[in-house]
Amino acid sequence: MDIFTSHRLSRRLIILLLLLNLALTGYFFMRRGNHEAVRETKKAQESSLRYLKQKMGLTDGQERSLLLLRQEYGAKEEFLSDVIRAQRDSMNALMFSMHSDTMQLRLIAQRIAGNEFVMERLRIQQAEAFKALCTPEQVAIFREMVKPIRDFFQPDKKKP
Repeated sequence: MDIFTSHRLSRRLIILLLLLNLALTGYFFMRRGNHEAVRETKKAQESSLRYLKQKMGLTDGQERSLLLLRQEYGAKEEFLSDVIRAQRDSMNALMFSMHSDTMQLRLIAQRIAGNEFVMERLRIQQAEAFKALCTPEQVAIFREMVKPIRDFFQPDKKKP
């Protein structure tokens, strides 16, 4: 093997190892970021459950049931919101294409509205299941807690 061939081979090996290193680093970085987001979500759920337990006087069984309820409905809502987002993206792409079909746009809009209706029905079911878990006194306490939370997250009205 002459010197030029060995240099070419070593360059290719170095480039291959460099690309492999970058790919693995990116892979592990992405996995780490995903786990941190999941941990943050779990921490937020646990702290809100602790707050509800403290304010409403939930039992341990109620707390476990509420956590399962939130996980079950949260997964369903996340799936539906991903579907709705994808449908909106496809509708936007079709709307601004050179040859947009209004009938197809209306069908996509109708599917989006149907999925949003399903999302609202899921929220109603979740509220009914939550009320079934709690005593009437706990539901009254929660009702009083909802009003300030709702007002806090409302956008500020512009004053005329």
